[in-house]
Amino acid sequence: MNKTAQSPNDFDVIATTEGVKLQGEDLAVHEIKKRSISGVFAYILRAILLNVISGITQLIITGALSPTQYGVYGLVITVTSFFTIISDIGLGASLVQKKEFPTTKELRTVFTVQQCLAWIVFALIGVTALTLSRFGRLDREGIYLALAFGIAFPIVSLKTIPSILLERELQFHKLIIPAIVEAFVLNGTLAYFALHGAGIRSFTYAVLAQSIIGVVTMFFIRRWDMGLQFSKKEFFALMSIGTRFQLNDMLAKAKDDLFYLTVALFIPSSQFGYITWAKLWSRQPYSFTVDNVSAITFPAFSRLQHDYTSLGRAIEKTIFFITFIAFPMFAGLVVMFIPFLHLFPKQLKWEPAIVSLGLYSFALAFASFSTPLVNTLNAIGKISESLKMMVFWTTAQWVLFPLFFWKFGYTAVPLIDASLAFTSLYVVVLVKKYVKFNFFDQVWRQTLASLTMMIALYEFIPLWQRSLPLFILGIVAGGAMYSVLMITTGFEKIKGEVVSLLAKR
Repeated sequence: MNKTAQSPNDFDVIATTEGVKLQGEDLAVHEIKKRSISGVFAYILRAILLNVISGITQLIITGALSPTQYGVYGLVITVTSFFTIISDIGLGASLVQKKEFPTTKELRTVFTVQQCLAWIVFALIGVTALTLSRFGRLDREGIYLALAFGIAFPIVSLKTIPSILLERELQFHKLIIPAIVEAFVLNGTLAYFALHGAGIRSFTYAVLAQSIIGVVTMFFIRRWDMGLQFSKKEFFALMSIGTRFQLNDMLAKAKDDLFYLTVALFIPSSQFGYITWAKLWSRQPYSFTVDNVSAITFPAFSRLQHDYTSLGRAIEKTIFFITFIAFPMFAGLVVMFIPFLHLFPKQLKWEPAIVSLGLYSFALAFASFSTPLVNTLNAIGKISESLKMMVFWTTAQWVLFPLFFWKFGYTAVPLIDASLAFTSLYVVVLVKKYVKFNFFDQVWRQTLASLTMMIALYEFIPLWQRSLPLFILGIVAGGAMYSVLMITTGFEKIKGEVVSLLAKR
């Protein structure tokens, strides 16, 4: 289940939510479509802005830090991410999917529980950081960074309820406001301190600043009748729904964060730095498309549980437009990063991570269509199906690691992801058991055009790395080639999808 960034609909002060009937609770299909589309566009516009900002910042950071330092940063965020599972226990997802609007008692119960859990997470992160330092995996700056991430949990949890309320209302255009403010604060702070030689401390200052400013911004946008309260009845009622979501999240954490935490104990920090670098850059196209669209699809698909015909059409459009943008981005990223590193000598230290970048990108290309489908299963209440897939992926990852690691070293980690990517096709089969949709027609053109573009760009790598203008020419040429191929193979398809998307009903 995706955890979404959030932002509000009403700038008015909400005195109480008890018994309030939200405009978005019984939405017609066309209204759900309208709000979802406007939400997607808002998220995409946000993503364009934030990706440019974060991309520039990451280039500054990766130029300033060594692979070993970046490995320490990667270890800290892995530890932090792993403990996020404790901070939610699925209650947020329960409130989003709940058919009736949550009462004040329910909201306060969730808020109280999450505050308690957030402080527990802070303590666990602190203990883990100190333990890792005793084994020589974290230095003092690494400990301070871990504590900064830890204290951010109780701070950030203050904006959870306003975020959930806005997500239920499908007012996604307001959810982007805190995210944009946070991104400017985070990246601005990071860039400033990195350029002034602060090293890992740059992340420490940035995380604290981002957390505080994000909460303040959210409170200006959407307020609620905040208070501490605990109701056993409300808690267990929400837990009955939330546990299913959280079990999925627990397996996801075992598959990703716990797995990477284990890997970090077996390899040098520099090699973990290469893995972190490759993961970060390969996720850029994924974050730009899938993360932003998924923030919309789960609540929107949940509202379409009663209409599988409309849901099928929504799935087709989601897959088509995600892959339309994501596939060429993955293909171009893998090829064009090779000449890019040669153009900027400070970045050449990351050349050993190029293979990992390619493998992660391959895996995430498959995830770009399987993630919305897993969200579909969750949204229509078929959580047990997605749970089975998560169990399989988790088990396979842990079983394959010793075999692959012995043969391929740290490259085994992205290689496992790439190997398991093909199993994402089975998710298509699972969803088709419940909802009718045409999968192949949504992806074949993008696949063909992206692979053709990738091969052509690869042939001219020596040309692209001669100078920055030629590098930019390569990007433009790749984009033009992809566009021509898509128009040639699917002009009517693209036209039909755009017209349908913009139609009022």
